[in-house]
Amino acid sequence: MMGGGASTFVCRTLCLLLLAGAARSETETSISGFAGVMTNNSFGEALSPFDVEFTESALVGVGLRQEWPLFGSNRWFVGIEGQLVGHFGVQDHFEVNLPLVATYKPQSRLGDYLSRITYGIGLSFASKAPQVEIERDGASQNTLIYWMAELSTPLPAEDFEAFFRLHHRSDGFGLFSVDAGSNGLVLGLRRSF
Repeated sequence: MMGGGASTFVCRTLCLLLLAGAARSETETSISGFAGVMTNNSFGEALSPFDVEFTESALVGVGLRQEWPLFGSNRWFVGIEGQLVGHFGVQDHFEVNLPLVATYKPQSRLGDYLSRITYGIGLSFASKAPQVEIERDGASQNTLIYWMAELSTPLPAEDFEAFFRLHHRSDGFGLFSVDAGSNGLVLGLRRSF
């Protein structure tokens, strides 16, 4: 369980990294569109092809991301992404997510196949308590922690890439009073400017 001290440390560290990157003027802006399916699994199970159990609920969304090089690096970046997500099927609500993101861009031969690895964490606000979370955990609430893990691959068209993302909402190991969470498996397309 993550205590208040650990969560405060993580939040402060992410904010300092974001500010360190923002001090540089070389920014990258990107826009993305994505779609996915919700699962009835923990995040570990959701990534196992043999354990994943899909629900009858899907999502579509758009994201706008701004990233800055971390301390002048051409491999490490920090930023922020705003997402607007619509859910349909078992649940029918809108969700707004605002994670801080940390990105690594491989520069070796791996970069020919994997253009970036991204982790993001922030807040998620749903227009109503998500039904998938209620059915899985017995309760939920509108505001929870949002985190994502993402792998991107370059596409032949310049400045475009495809990505796979784990879309996760949860109580953040007890940071919120309700013990709830959900996971979606998402595919998307991003264009950088």
